[in-house]
Amino acid sequence: SDVCSSDLRCLKFCRELSTQRGIVHLGALAELREVGRHMRGAENVAGLLRPWIARGEMLAVAEATPAQLAVLEREEPQLAAAFLPIHVREPEPTLLRRILGSVWGDAAGRPGERPDAALTWLHRLHTRYATYSASPGRPVRFLRQLMADRFPVREFGVEDVTAAFSRETGLPRVLLDDTQPLDLGATRDWFAARVIGQPAAVDRVLDVLALIKSRLAR
Repeated sequence: SDVCSSDLRCLKFCRELSTQRGIVHLGALAELREVGRHMRGAENVAGLLRPWIARGEMLAVAEATPAQLAVLEREEPQLAAAFLPIHVREPEPTLLRRILGSVWGDAAGRPGERPDAALTWLHRLHTRYATYSASPGRPVRFLRQLMADRFPVREFGVEDVTAAFSRETGLPRVLLDDTQPLDLGATRDWFAARVIGQPAAVDRVLDVLALIKSRLAR
């Protein structure tokens, strides 16, 4: 019954949108494909929307990385064919910082002022640790969420960016903050107490962490 109710709501949404000739932003197409799959007998939302999009009765925009698009074309070619791919190249670092500054200025109502150090650090963290998501989408979403969390003050610095990025990604602060030293001895003891009888694996993890901390690895 939950599956039928969900499908009916989706169909009602499609009918209403087709009469209004509106444009709907579906967000990440890969995530949309997962919605409904956990329910027995349910079709994912993207599959329900596909006929409406293919017939031109619904105008929709969705996001996908090149790798995600390749998977979609292989696993669900009909869904992929319903969309017209528009390739958007990632902006250069200088342009991305300008975009982040504009987003902050528009939201804060102070277009002439920018927390340049915090925005530069935000950009550096995403460039290094969030390469799995296209830019500028993820950094912009992160910035908007950060500003929403600090509303109505809207002031933030490098420390706030680091703390928020650590919470969102689960990465420990010691890998993100250059001012915090990585104690390899304590780290070894921590892993050795949890990964029993595998010293080679622990040593390998320590090597990777040391390379990341020293910025000698991508």
